Amino acid sequence: GHDASAAVANLTRNVVIAGADSTNTGFLLNLNRTQDNFNLTYAQISYLGKAATAKWGVTFSSSACGTISYSSIHEGYVGLFLQNSSTNSFTYNLVYNNTGSAAFGEIYLMSSSSNNFISNHAYETSGGGTGFNLQRSSNNVLFSNQAYSQATGISMTLSSNTLLASN
Repeated sequence: GHDASAAVANLTRNVVIAGADSTNTGFLLNLNRTQDNFNLTYAQISYLGKAATAKWGVTFSSSACGTISYSSIHEGYVGLFLQNSSTNSFTYNLVYNNTGSAAFGEIYLMSSSSNNFISNHAYETSGGGTGFNLQRSSNNVLFSNQAYSQATGISMTLSSNTLLASN
């Protein structure tokens, strides 16, 4: 295989990030350790991710942090996947129709804490899956989010001290 990677400094100008086709072989992996170094705003992200470690779609891993706002993440494997990632902010995003939502969720947190999810929408047109899935993830804020056409809207397992309000 061919590994094509790119270093990008600022994605705040109506950006489209898409896999080559619906086979979802591309992925976006954030490894930044500084909040201000990953700021994705007004982006359309589609056809990314597969069932492979750190290649889930849009993945924040290994203490990565950053911000995604006013963006859409769709038709990938898992929309937004956080693992061991904290102090992130996700606002006014639309995450939908990701094929791995039945197993993980449109938005999935594993051992990730102190994240803010404000006014996000997560849905699956097939009516299955989970909107927000928190596993071993505490001290997060979910405020004014919507999860619809899902089997489960918000799922929390072994997660505590999370503020859920107006969802």
